[in-house]
Amino acid sequence: MIYSLISSPINRNDGDLTDARLAAALLLQRRARAWLRWRKKLRRKQRSRAAKLIQRSVRTGLLLRVVANPFIAITAASSGSEGADDE
Repeated sequence: MIYSLISSPINRNDGDLTDARLAAALLLQRRARAWLRWRKKLRRKQRSRAAKLIQRSVRTGLLLRVVANPFIAITAASSGSEGADDE
């Protein structure tokens, strides 16, 4: 398919030039595909890193909320029970 796109009717008799064009086209295609694979891989890495950061921040926020609530509840309960014992 690429061969028919690259070679023109003028150069069909000149095999060396046609082969060189074909080789250049295949090399260009290979490099373009490699570059696209690299970009896809880079985007995947960036998405993964972003997801990890979001998970870490959510987990930290939830842990702080869970740790802070029992402390506040214990503090409130102990201050309330001390007032009840004194009376």
